[in-house]
Amino acid sequence: MTEATLAFSTTPFYNTRQFYYALENGRVTLEYGTIRLEHNHSPQKDQLLLSGELDATTMSMGKYVTAKQVSHTDVVPTDPLAVAAGLTYQRGNGMFVRESDGISDPQDLEGMRVGIHDRSLAMTYHKAIIEDRFDCDPDAVDWVVDTHQRLADRMQAGELDAVERINDWYWGLRENPEYRLLYDMGEEWTTLTGYRPLVHLICVDSELYETDPVRVRAFVDALQRSRAYRYENRDQVLAAFLEEDDSGEWSGERSVEALRRVTDGVDCPFVLETDQRRNVRDWMEYASRYGVFETVPIADERLFPN
Repeated sequence: MTEATLAFSTTPFYNTRQFYYALENGRVTLEYGTIRLEHNHSPQKDQLLLSGELDATTMSMGKYVTAKQVSHTDVVPTDPLAVAAGLTYQRGNGMFVRESDGISDPQDLEGMRVGIHDRSLAMTYHKAIIEDRFDCDPDAVDWVVDTHQRLADRMQAGELDAVERINDWYWGLRENPEYRLLYDMGEEWTTLTGYRPLVHLICVDSELYETDPVRVRAFVDALQRSRAYRYENRDQVLAAFLEEDDSGEWSGERSVEALRRVTDGVDCPFVLETDQRRNVRDWMEYASRYGVFETVPIADERLFPN
């Protein structure tokens, strides 16, 4: 990559990609240098940053915290630094049960087999919610971790008593009379803490931030302008996605109206203010409580830019 080009990666899914659409299509440009935007799934995009092959990426908050615990050693070549918040949920991530099972309270999950797609970030959020919002012992739940696709099959086959569903899977079950939404993660975490749950961070190579902070600030500014473009031209952006060749990345929504309900459940504030910093700290405390990792003190100056 050239000195003037910032290499940035995000996922190809429309609910996140909508906020980068103007940047991806040149409607928004960097005021300092240029950008090369590519799509990679997690964890490949995270690994590309940590190995020094990218300048910036969207990164799961859980992966970021884990990386910060080891990145000051020689284990990870690149030390990531969060410079903005990425994806947050308002709604669209929820725990579902079968209507016929008669489960109406999250407390009933004790002793149940609960399917979830991630054993760090998502599981920590759900454990915190059922314990501190609904007085359910998370250690009494049999957590089953699998891919989104396999979780759907296992729930349908009766192997699971409850399942976490996100994005189009979430809305599919919301409209299916055979299933009941037990709770929505975004709504319950917001009630618990006062702010929306943070899923992704915008991370850059900390060396880039130290040597060229103006370039990094221009990058974050471009992200904020791209977000503004999405809000000013929402339906146009979503229609553009639907006109693309089917890549198999999105399976459920085939109209602007249907896609709108999925994409409007999330946001990318592209700031790193008090609520976003608190979210990282609060999640770390819960993750430590639930044994996701051993607590390793990480100073604010290592987690966030000054």
